[in-house]
Amino acid sequence: MADDGLLGVINRSAGRLDQFKQPYQQQFRINPIGFHPRSDSDIVQWKNFVRNCHCKTLFCFTGAPHTAIKNDFKGLLLNHCNNASGSCKVVDCTGSCCSNDTSHQTTYLQYQWFLPNDLISYSIFIHRDLVKNDTSSIKTILQSYRKQEINQMREKMIQYIPKLVYAKPEKGLNNIKDAFNIAIDGVLKRIKEQE
Repeated sequence: MADDGLLGVINRSAGRLDQFKQPYQQQFRINPIGFHPRSDSDIVQWKNFVRNCHCKTLFCFTGAPHTAIKNDFKGLLLNHCNNASGSCKVVDCTGSCCSNDTSHQTTYLQYQWFLPNDLISYSIFIHRDLVKNDTSSIKTILQSYRKQEINQMREKMIQYIPKLVYAKPEKGLNNIKDAFNIAIDGVLKRIKEQE
């Protein structure tokens, strides 16, 4: 599969450390968000809140262009977003830790412990060349999906919320594993496999 593109939903975590040469592939990270549940019921309430939210935009761009890089792809994506009047929202993440992965490897190979391998069940991959060569627009591709498909993907992502958040350290969760638990399980499994 090609290693350049854009993901409409989220990114994942890399495989064995010695298997990858690029530094970004050697990280095992999950980007924290502002929601840190104190209990299992907080997770249930948050999932219901997200489920009942109705998005007003079709897609968004998080991050900022790399102005020092000639033909920066993030800059191109930002232009696509700005030109999609009303369909795209720009989220300014300058100076923060918003993730914006635009290659197949940084998008799909990260977070393998946190998200399933059935990528198309929760995400839409748009190859970078389609956008770069202006042969298709992000808006057109996303609008080609039926409401039922979108709702199914959205529900999958809602189900994955517990795996993508960190519980309040002093509280913890009782019956639900958060991102910290999953990361620890992944590290322990990796150690056991290498024995």
